[in-house]
Amino acid sequence: ASTICPPCRTSDSHKTPLLTLTMIHFLFPLLLMATDAMTPNPDLNATLRNLRAAANELPAQVTPERLAELDALAAWIAEQPTSEEAALIFICTHNSRRSHMGQIWAQAAAYTFGLDHVRTYSGGTEATAFNPRAIRALRELGVDIAAQGDRHRVQLQADKPSFEVFSKVYSDAANPQSGFAA
Repeated sequence: ASTICPPCRTSDSHKTPLLTLTMIHFLFPLLLMATDAMTPNPDLNATLRNLRAAANELPAQVTPERLAELDALAAWIAEQPTSEEAALIFICTHNSRRSHMGQIWAQAAAYTFGLDHVRTYSGGTEATAFNPRAIRALRELGVDIAAQGDRHRVQLQADKPSFEVFSKVYSDAANPQSGFAA
């Protein structure tokens, strides 16, 4: 039976909950450092606090092999010079919900915890459209998203650069072509 996915509010049987949890583990060290004064946006702060709480439950829900892969990704980010962009691409099939969620939440955490050299991107094996339910869910959680045709401008913090989100294949020219982690 299909269940409702809380992040994107659809009844699809995709793996968003596990994706969200694995993303939380990837950001676990940062989430543990979170304070109540993370961003000027109280809705986004509440969401980041909830993610931090969920991170405590993660090791019991993910295999040790997957945790090791996520730790390796976190180590790769830590090894990147802060004078250069550390690019992360979140990839899924349609680039309509899961990969956008990963991109936006990872960028929110990076900005919040001073990892200003981290930039996040998303792509799919095919392009469709940024799912309107995912957009609505992100807005409800405090993310500022402005539609510009089929592209969306995301502003997470007033003092940080905004970024564009739209459905595309992972090899699209808008994404880094080398030197990234996916």
